[in-house]
Amino acid sequence: MPSPSARPPGKKPEPARMPRWRDRLFSTIARVSTRWPAVVVAVFLALGGLAIFYVRDFPIRTALLDLLPQEDPLVTRLQSVEQEMAGIDVIAVLLTLISPPSDVAAREGLLFQAAERVIAELEERRSPDIVSASYRVGEGIPIPPELLIFRTLSPAETGRLREIALEVQARFPTLPQVGSLDAVLDGLSRADLADPTAVRAALGELTATGRLAHDLLERIVTVQGALNEAATIARDVRVRPAPKEAGQPILSPDRTRLILQIRPSRPPFESLSFNQAVTQTVRDAVAGAELGDLGVEAGISGRYVVMVEAEATIRRDMNLVTILSSLAVVVIVLFAFGRPVLCLAAVAPVAVSALFTMAWAKFAVGGFNLLTAFLPALVVGLGIAYSIHILSRYVEERLKGQATKPALVTALRTKGGACLTAAATTAAVFGCLLVSESRALWEMGAIMGVGTVLSLLTALLLTPALVVLTVRDRRAPRKRALSSVDFLQPTYRRFLRLRPGVVAVGVILTAAIAYQAGRVQFRFASEELAPLTPGQTVLTTITREFAGEVWLGDSFRFFADRAEDVAPLEEVLASHPWVHSTASVRDLLPRELLQGEVAVWDLPVADARRAVADLYAGLEQWDTSLAGLERLIVTLTQAELLAILSGRPALAEALSGGVDDLARLLWDLEGVDEQGRRVQLAAMVTDLEDLELFVRAIEDLRPEPDLLGQILALLPAEVLSQYYTRRGQYVVEARVTRALHEGNNLRLFLDWADGLNVERFGLLEVTAELENYMRRDFLIATALALGIIFLFVWRDFPRPAEAALALAPLGMGYVWMLAGMNLLGIQFNFTNIVISPLLIGIGVDSAVHFLHRVHEERPAGGSAVVRAAAASAVPIAVSSVTTIAAFGALLAARTPGLQVLGTSALLGLGFTLLWSLTFLPAAVGILVEKAKRGD
Repeated sequence: MPSPSARPPGKKPEPARMPRWRDRLFSTIARVSTRWPAVVVAVFLALGGLAIFYVRDFPIRTALLDLLPQEDPLVTRLQSVEQEMAGIDVIAVLLTLISPPSDVAAREGLLFQAAERVIAELEERRSPDIVSASYRVGEGIPIPPELLIFRTLSPAETGRLREIALEVQARFPTLPQVGSLDAVLDGLSRADLADPTAVRAALGELTATGRLAHDLLERIVTVQGALNEAATIARDVRVRPAPKEAGQPILSPDRTRLILQIRPSRPPFESLSFNQAVTQTVRDAVAGAELGDLGVEAGISGRYVVMVEAEATIRRDMNLVTILSSLAVVVIVLFAFGRPVLCLAAVAPVAVSALFTMAWAKFAVGGFNLLTAFLPALVVGLGIAYSIHILSRYVEERLKGQATKPALVTALRTKGGACLTAAATTAAVFGCLLVSESRALWEMGAIMGVGTVLSLLTALLLTPALVVLTVRDRRAPRKRALSSVDFLQPTYRRFLRLRPGVVAVGVILTAAIAYQAGRVQFRFASEELAPLTPGQTVLTTITREFAGEVWLGDSFRFFADRAEDVAPLEEVLASHPWVHSTASVRDLLPRELLQGEVAVWDLPVADARRAVADLYAGLEQWDTSLAGLERLIVTLTQAELLAILSGRPALAEALSGGVDDLARLLWDLEGVDEQGRRVQLAAMVTDLEDLELFVRAIEDLRPEPDLLGQILALLPAEVLSQYYTRRGQYVVEARVTRALHEGNNLRLFLDWADGLNVERFGLLEVTAELENYMRRDFLIATALALGIIFLFVWRDFPRPAEAALALAPLGMGYVWMLAGMNLLGIQFNFTNIVISPLLIGIGVDSAVHFLHRVHEERPAGGSAVVRAAAASAVPIAVSSVTTIAAFGALLAARTPGLQVLGTSALLGLGFTLLWSLTFLPAAVGILVEKAKRGD
């Protein structure tokens, strides 16, 4: 089919005919906005006033929960867990010495004094929002009576008892069983002394028994002093009253930092206003404490504080980005048109449409979330394009000599179709997000789908009305070089002579850069959603310095059905390399019952007492035993002589060896200080009896599961929820390291945890689920957007080649954006994942406007592509630059995700604009030239 642009050049140009319904629609809009401009402006002013009143307390939701589907089982579980664990959240005040003194005790004293000052300020305010404040772990937690014995022991005493136990165990790995020397002598007197084998066995037993008794007497007295010290501690503990539990201060290892934990009366997820109130109360208390006098500085953190600061920062980012993008748009438009009245006519509709979009967002979805907070700036960047194209055509017609109203009618009739197609494609692309399971993307689609339509309607109605009211016909617009078609025609004429080379270079470079584009990966991290706030900085310090005392980092909570399952579950969790530590109600048990080191109560004290008592009894018969041993030696010597005389050498040899051993034993036993050893053993028996009573009190404790239940029964409600759920499950917290955020580690950990067959929950699991939703939604929304864009473009440009060219700059810009992201080290995350549907919806607008102008110029014949490119270049560039400015303003935000989104958008929109102004005219020029040759 021959191209319309190949018609005879002598034929007068006629406007390209649009479908009748479009013709009637834009004619009606032109009549309304130009005939009754004051009424149109008044209506928009009234609606704008209502919108301002409606959004005066605009909500911004900063919770990760708001990004997930509300009916998702994981969300339901998260809400349930948050309700059950409501009492564990605290506000942490980190007290830090500015110039720490060299003395450790002095450091502690200053920090304790600072903490007491803050507590006093809180008590003076008597805020009902504060339940308690303490800088000690375990302070005020009741202890079962059975465990009070451990509370009466000081840390020094506990340590000394452990040292004594290790010493005793080292000297006596096993407790020898000492037989009675008299009993052995008795048995030997009745033994058969005629058998050499029996003689050797009997005399060997007697010698061994004697040697064992002698060695034990010599060795056992070496631990008498240690046992006496342990017995003294045990006697003191039994009569000493248990001290009041004060807990351990939460100090950093170098004693330069102290944490004060403040427990509010309500959970942080319940109310933002409560979080703001309680955070302000703590800040006022810290300020009133005048900590600078002590050389101490304070920072506050915790979920309450982080949520308040995140909301304030995101609101600040939203306002800042909107203001910056609006200022950039004003400057760009003023530079492009050169007249303040035209700038007003372009910018005012955008401001109104942004206001309407915010009102719609509050009505439809209850405000903005972490991903939609930048949408007002996006509305400014998108909506200004419609006004720019209308005003550009208006200026062009005015330069041709038309009056204001006819020029506006022509502008609406010629540009209305392109604006409608562009707005429809953008709105449709945002509408694709409505199929998303992620609530964040769904809300973005619901807000911007309507917001795009509102921007178009506002531009079509309000822009012409403002021009009619502010512009006078007697003052024709000045002819500016940048807005002059005649200025750009020679440039594009020379440029399009190189169109085959331009197309070839564009295709080759895009193909070459495709490798870099394909290396962009998905990396989802929840910390990229929330802005970096002072509370987050304090949290990082606490996590680094107090990992063993206070944990404010990532964790999973596992739920054991029985108390007996808590200890094994903790052991399994602690064995995982990515688990830093565990916490459970077992932490409230005395450490002495949990650790694997030897303690006094692990020794066989009762057996030792009986062994010492037996030795003492042996000393009572010491003289008798020695006399019996002497008589035995004489008897054996006589027997040896008889054996020799009777010719029995084997028996004589056996008796001779035994006599020698017994003689040496007798010599050693006679050297024992029998009186001194008796006194020592008597004292040891008494000490061991006291230790036995002490150990028996510990051995009589209930089993650990019963103790855990008893401890839980004594805990206050705000502490109980940390260890025990309302459903009767024991909570075991697994505190995980930062390694879980690397690579595929989180998924590997979740798979490992699935194998435990224990119910669990963690916010990181919510992040993983959100990642699945976002990845799926990204693929589906991108595919739908491409399909819908192609249908809209094909509707306006039925020729397949033209439809393909309309999408070409978008595709090339997308590839170059991905390559730029990879070179800058940027991956797809929670925020910039939306750039795909956004770029698809926005990037095709320039091509649509250019191709519409080509169609409009075709009836004039000649160089239609040159004229279309020269007439469209400035409006396309200005509208694209304003959108780029809106996204560029995101770089000023403090939220990391918004900064990454801004960078990605700048790459995508910038490269799409480049190819729209270069590759597209060159490719369309080749297409038109081919059609001419075909004619």
